[in-house]
Amino acid sequence: MNEKAEGGDVAVEKHWGDPDRSQVREDIDRGEMITGIAWLSVAALVSLVLEVAYLGTRIDVGGLSIPLPWTIIAAYVFNLIITRTAMLWTKSRNIAMVPMWTWIAGYVFLWIWTGLPFGGDQVLGETIRTIALLVAGIVGGGWPLRHPK
Repeated sequence: MNEKAEGGDVAVEKHWGDPDRSQVREDIDRGEMITGIAWLSVAALVSLVLEVAYLGTRIDVGGLSIPLPWTIIAAYVFNLIITRTAMLWTKSRNIAMVPMWTWIAGYVFLWIWTGLPFGGDQVLGETIRTIALLVAGIVGGGWPLRHPK
């Protein structure tokens, strides 16, 4: 439902520029929405691969090797951003959750990778960081969906 701007043919979105209100784009068609959600899902998988690859990051401080699992925080932030962006493409919370479900499916796939007939080496370690990554990704992806705007 676009409104006409005064004296022009430019469509103006309701609540445009209101910092306290998220707004679903209304000037798109179904194909554009599907493409946007698909690209967000691809971004979720790319972020998962990077988060898993760098989950075991360590830093050396005075000869002492300290774990620095910064990707746990990255999983929370990236999934939060991806879900909020998906909510700009659709009013349906179920559709907005598609990138988060894609991230979770990718996580499960990497987790069971060694048990698959074509699988290889273990990708996700058996540490608390692995569980923390999953929890952070789910909480980050689900946080924008907690209250209707």
